[in-house]
Amino acid sequence: RAQSLAKQLSSLFRKAAVIDYSGVRVLSTHTITRFVSSEGTEFWRAVPETTITWYADAQASDGIPITAIENAVFTTPEEMTTRINAFIERILKLRSAQTIQRYAGPVLFAPAAAAELFSQAFATSLIGIPRLVVDDQRFEAIFGSAGPFNDKISTRVLPSHMRVTNDPTRPNMAGSYKVDEEGVTAKPTVLVQGGILKRLLNTRALVPGVTDSTASRRPNGISPANLIVESTKAVPMTDLRRDLLQFVKDRNLEYGIIVRKIANPSDSFARPRSRNIIMTSGMGQQSIPIAPVIEAVRVFPDGREELIRNLEISGFTTAAFRDLSGVSTDKATLALPFRNPRISPLTGGPILLSRVLIGMEMPALLLEDVTLQLPAGEIPKLPIVPHPSFA
Repeated sequence: RAQSLAKQLSSLFRKAAVIDYSGVRVLSTHTITRFVSSEGTEFWRAVPETTITWYADAQASDGIPITAIENAVFTTPEEMTTRINAFIERILKLRSAQTIQRYAGPVLFAPAAAAELFSQAFATSLIGIPRLVVDDQRFEAIFGSAGPFNDKISTRVLPSHMRVTNDPTRPNMAGSYKVDEEGVTAKPTVLVQGGILKRLLNTRALVPGVTDSTASRRPNGISPANLIVESTKAVPMTDLRRDLLQFVKDRNLEYGIIVRKIANPSDSFARPRSRNIIMTSGMGQQSIPIAPVIEAVRVFPDGREELIRNLEISGFTTAAFRDLSGVSTDKATLALPFRNPRISPLTGGPILLSRVLIGMEMPALLLEDVTLQLPAGEIPKLPIVPHPSFA
């Protein structure tokens, strides 16, 4: 049945000849975990799951790749058909969208894009791992796993009106569980209160200043469960859009940008093949690598929008979150693949460990200063003969 479903859904791409590489994967798993410890802790857990992944590659008229991938927990063939058809339409629109060489200014991240930005640039810093002790300090930079927040407890990392909670007990979210992989009972943990970093996520391997686990041991190592991002000064999305245009006016800019979708770092592992432009610019020593922007729009002072494509977020650091200019009341509840980038290579690193799904309840975020630019590198050539499936 899974094979016939994959064939049925993948055939939808045949109507779009400009998409020259595409696919649909159906993955069904049933994981059973039995845990017994010398302390007398014991649990049994069964997790059945069927997920569908679909991906596509195309090229715009200038040769720049248009690459996208989406995942979903299986619902019905009809629902999957609707989602894949919408995905194909987005790819076709992006092929004819405009590009910009470089932009520096205010950017509004819609909830789905804000969730990826927060997950990749902030949540990865909330992981507390004991410092690796080595005899030769030259190896510390290679094998060390300390994050940028390890020494930031009691300092401000977000605006004073914001709170971040990790809550694995929240029902009906992707990262919910009753006990973690070390048998520790799940519980909510306030990580940021009033903009101040209160603590990091840790397992039984304690970090300085704590005496208990946050029950954050997941199958891929330490990881968030469900991150709830809140603000006491949130405003409607229409107000954030108005504030974005006000920044544009104050700076005499031609337009502002709304980012609607950012890729997930796990996409490259899930996609068998894709054309990629190697990034060679914008990564300072403290910068955090963010996956490419898949979809964004330019917003002009008169309210007009124009779709743009192929952008990279350049020079982004965790410090940018301290100066958020706005948070929306509109929120999205999403499931995102999460990979812990701070695992020592001695244990296999993130490449050998599976990804894990986390839940996020995320508002839109307005940042006053973000740099976006075209990726630098050699642009693939356009094909000179038709794709054999459509010839």
